[in-house]
Amino acid sequence: MRKAFLFVALVLAVAGCSRFKMEEATFVAYNASGDKAAFLVNDGTEHVVEANRSAQFTVEIPIPTQPVYGYTSPSASVDKTTQVSVAARNLTTGKLTRPTMCTAGAKVVVHITYEGRDYVSCQSSY
Repeated sequence: MRKAFLFVALVLAVAGCSRFKMEEATFVAYNASGDKAAFLVNDGTEHVVEANRSAQFTVEIPIPTQPVYGYTSPSASVDKTTQVSVAARNLTTGKLTRPTMCTAGAKVVVHITYEGRDYVSCQSSY
């Protein structure tokens, strides 16, 4: 009985101390170039978008669980954001853009634009 209690207490302590939780973030990628491109978030899975098209996809990202600036209101706990790295790969040339940092979160839609140059731009809407 005592061993079971210690095991449960240990599991709860470890699970409760996590500083991050995984949340689904929404991304809308705009490929304004004449070539097919793949978008990468945090160097993860590539999301392919045809030339001159857009596509929406979700990515699981780690969101901090600690209160933001000491606020404990409901909105402070659900509107948390984090910075993610976004890049695009031109699938015709194989060239990868330099990464750009964007703000993402569970209630944030990140709009990414690739125009066929050496960079991507992003804008977050709440």
